[in-house]
Amino acid sequence: MKIHLPGCIALTCALMVALPATSQDLPTANPDQLHVSAKKLEHGVRLFRDAIAEDRLRNAELLVLRDGHIILHEALGWQNKEARMPLRRNTLFR
Repeated sequence: MKIHLPGCIALTCALMVALPATSQDLPTANPDQLHVSAKKLEHGVRLFRDAIAEDRLRNAELLVLRDGHIILHEALGWQNKEARMPLRRNTLFR
């Protein structure tokens, strides 16, 4: 499956603007509890990890919700690659 990263990034930004709460305000759940395949989630995360490893993407923060519960929240890549500072969850992007 080929992913169009600019489209994914635009969709992610649109979803972030639409979310009224921060991730800290939402309950977490195991993907299996909400009938979501953890294997498919990991495959999606791997696509972003690969893009970062191949230098096609600098960083990404992934937040997946199901029924109002966080089932995935990961920060991938670099906040500052030259200084070897990894991206942290809830980092502000500019």
